Amino acid sequence: MVKTPEEAMGWIRRHRIALQAAKVEGVPSLAHEIVQGPIKGSWWGHPMGKVIFALATHVTGSGEVLALKLIEGKTTYVHRALWPALVRVLLDPGWRGPRVAALRDGAKRLFAEVEREGEVRDADAKAVKALEDGVLALVVSHHTARGHHEKVLTSWSRWAKTAGVKGEGTFDAALLELRAAAHGAEIL
Repeated sequence: MVKTPEEAMGWIRRHRIALQAAKVEGVPSLAHEIVQGPIKGSWWGHPMGKVIFALATHVTGSGEVLALKLIEGKTTYVHRALWPALVRVLLDPGWRGPRVAALRDGAKRLFAEVEREGEVRDADAKAVKALEDGVLALVVSHHTARGHHEKVLTSWSRWAKTAGVKGEGTFDAALLELRAAAHGAEIL
């Protein structure tokens, strides 16, 4: 059972890949671990919703965990132990090429802008969703000074450079490592 920020980090370190709250066969979920079982409906409405929020916020703010839509479009935590494998896959031209080619015009333009600029803020929602769902950019929601949310898109190459992460090994080995850590769930 996870009750404290330290326990949440230890849990994430052990699992290396986990979902924030979704239920996907075989993949651990932080919210389910906190409440010790499945959650009906949104975790926000659960009696332990504030605890889930606090621990999820701690995990994502730790500097050890990256949150992205890696498994079935659900918020997935990836521990930094897997970042070299993740970067190797996400920056692979053979992996990216078909995903970029499949984007519609607006999303394709946004992808090109993110790649060129390194970071783009508050773009067209449909285009942002396409890049986030395709894992073609890191998409993070930030609070603005006015209290609104804005999506910030960062290119994977910029994120990797900033985080000091280099892709390692072959594409196949990196993908195999990620899939093994995801407990057999389909990723990417």
